[in-house]
Amino acid sequence: MITLLYRDYREPGGVSKFDDAILRVAREQRIRIACPYLDLGYLQRILNVCASWQLLTDLEAWLRSQGRKERRRILHFLEQNEERVRHLVDLHAKVVIGSGKAVIGSANLTEQGIQRRLEVGVLLEDEERTHELVRWFDAHWGKARKVDRELRRAARALLQEPVTAEVVSRRLDGRIRMRPARLLPLGPAPDEEDLLVERLRSWGNRSRAQSYLDLAGVLLEQLKIRNDDPRLTMSLRKKKSPTVLLPISVNRRYVLAGEKDGAILLILGRDSYRKLRHRVARAFSFDAHAKEPTSAVPCLVRVRAPKEARKPLSLLDGWLRAARRELERGKKSPYRRHHSPAYYRAVRDLGYRRKLLDRAFGGSS
Repeated sequence: MITLLYRDYREPGGVSKFDDAILRVAREQRIRIACPYLDLGYLQRILNVCASWQLLTDLEAWLRSQGRKERRRILHFLEQNEERVRHLVDLHAKVVIGSGKAVIGSANLTEQGIQRRLEVGVLLEDEERTHELVRWFDAHWGKARKVDRELRRAARALLQEPVTAEVVSRRLDGRIRMRPARLLPLGPAPDEEDLLVERLRSWGNRSRAQSYLDLAGVLLEQLKIRNDDPRLTMSLRKKKSPTVLLPISVNRRYVLAGEKDGAILLILGRDSYRKLRHRVARAFSFDAHAKEPTSAVPCLVRVRAPKEARKPLSLLDGWLRAARRELERGKKSPYRRHHSPAYYRAVRDLGYRRKLLDRAFGGSS
């Protein structure tokens, strides 16, 4: 099926059809993006709702179209995501490809392209044609240049170059004045949010659920790990009666999980466990990874409530130290397909969290 995407001058404002379609594609776990001109803010909006991504861009065209401050932000973005971005000279395609859907059109992934300009595109919902686009993307990805140190050095040399905007400043007035289209409220798919509310309700009361999300926030903050990091999996576990609630895995191991009685499970190194075993109950030991010494294999310990994970400080430090070790053990979780951006947002976005807790337990704090 093909749906045309365009703006109608007879309907000023309104929701951007491009944004609506792109978000539908972006929620398909893994996406591939090809675009020469991007706004980092809008790009991050897309990346926040997908599980993994790749970006093809003409890096020189992108940098030259931006001011100096924004160029520095782009270079920082490249340093953080060097394995997910590649440079392709003269790229002019604008496409976002999922597993069964794709958006193709004239619009760049910028505020101007998505919200303001007269653009035309299509939402393609055809698995065969989408797979053809995947093959097209992967072929060019293989030929494109990696964002290595040499390329970043060359890119930094462009910091002081004059801006070459994609379109010159407007000196001629036109008859049609388009009002900017609105972006859709960014949220998870309805069924994902409903399941998250159900999992929060399983804690039994608002205070327990709030404390657990607070503890998860400490973990994400200390590990400096983002929603799009392929090593992270924050799962809702779609079973009707999961044995653990809202687990968080790093690479191959749980680092945090909850139980319905309000207890929580934490990863802990053997050395820390020996010092703290009078305060915790060991749940089980993990299997050893390849070439991992038995002495380095952590265990999962049980404490009665999230607040007890913070006292003594040696337990909190031991937990975070063990979680950091897991972060260094690999580059991608085999469970990443189960990652829930809604769960991540509930931990990091306090306003969104409040909304979910209100749904789960009513409006009382």
